[in-house]
Amino acid sequence: MIEFKELSKTYYNHALNFLEENYLTQSIEYLKRSIMLNKENIEALNLIGMCEYKNCNFERSYYFWNKSYGYIKENNIANNYLNELKSEEFKSFIMLYNKGIESIELGKYKETIKIFEDIIKKNHELIEPYIIIAISYYNLKKYDISKEFLDKAMLFDKQNDKYFKLLKEIDCRHINIYKNWTIKRKKIIGVLGTVASLSILNNTFNYKNISKQEDTIVNYEKNISKIEQNLINTVNEKNILNTQLEGYKFVDSKINLNNSINENNILNEKDADMDEGEVFLRAINSLKKEEHEKALDDFLYISEKGEQTTLVGESIFFSAVCAEKINNNFLAEKYYEKYISNFKNCNYYDDSLYNYGLMKYKLGDIEKAKKILNKLNREVPNSIFLNSKVKYILK
Repeated sequence: MIEFKELSKTYYNHALNFLEENYLTQSIEYLKRSIMLNKENIEALNLIGMCEYKNCNFERSYYFWNKSYGYIKENNIANNYLNELKSEEFKSFIMLYNKGIESIELGKYKETIKIFEDIIKKNHELIEPYIIIAISYYNLKKYDISKEFLDKAMLFDKQNDKYFKLLKEIDCRHINIYKNWTIKRKKIIGVLGTVASLSILNNTFNYKNISKQEDTIVNYEKNISKIEQNLINTVNEKNILNTQLEGYKFVDSKINLNNSINENNILNEKDADMDEGEVFLRAINSLKKEEHEKALDDFLYISEKGEQTTLVGESIFFSAVCAEKINNNFLAEKYYEKYISNFKNCNYYDDSLYNYGLMKYKLGDIEKAKKILNKLNREVPNSIFLNSKVKYILK
């Protein structure tokens, strides 16, 4: 379990990094993975509660903060958050919020805009109000203003596929834009507790509501239980190392085969008492310690002899990463191409295209690099890896 807890911390740190860059959706996904590995990770539970709060999923915030407080009560900031959700001011806020939702349901778009603009003035980091205002302006045929508010929402969550879809619908003047976007009314439950001030992001996190139904809690419990039962099949360490180059260097593309690792020597039998899940975790730990040759040894073993598809795929990707780290470009190329060919649209598909493309560019193979990165641009148009470096290479 020590390995799981360490990996949980790694996911949490990645989630923090995504959140700092305003990739809220990605941050939530990594926090879920963190909690999968350690359901008592208080920091992850509190942070995912905050992220869901920003998304106006108040019942989820309540769920995660309540779980956190259930594990540790002393000096747990979740208690402050829960108390805020019980406050009268929060209940008043929800009544106003629901009034705005009722207005848009009745087609009173100007009234809706007024209500949610007032909400934004006091709670500018809540995302859904920007979406609701965008939909309202769209229905008033003020398309440019509609897009402006959608753009504001996307500043808080840069890679939310639903926002991109909505933006496309606005551009296409989609007639059923409101029907295709689900806006739920917020519910207030009667819970006991004292009132406290809520201070989270940037020391200012505005008042909000908590809508928590027992059915919701039960569903979350069931989902987490299922996840825990299949944990070893979902262990995933996406972006565990930083493969993005700060600058480009052209190096000799010749491969010194004498220094290459012999795969036949790698594919020896592992400890008899270790299953492939344990070997994978050992490889991840080696990778975290930057012991790349040791990690490569284990990743190659799983890549060639593993039976669990998820672990095999991820081991193929990390084999390529480790090989590149020790300048074994021949082996790195082999395993990047293997992952790209066999695991399209899986966890590390865009990572592989990005890493492989930059590697070829660094080695001076400009045409091959462009071909790979064009494939990334074409097949994963919303990838976070379509950054300034890729644009520079493709120009």
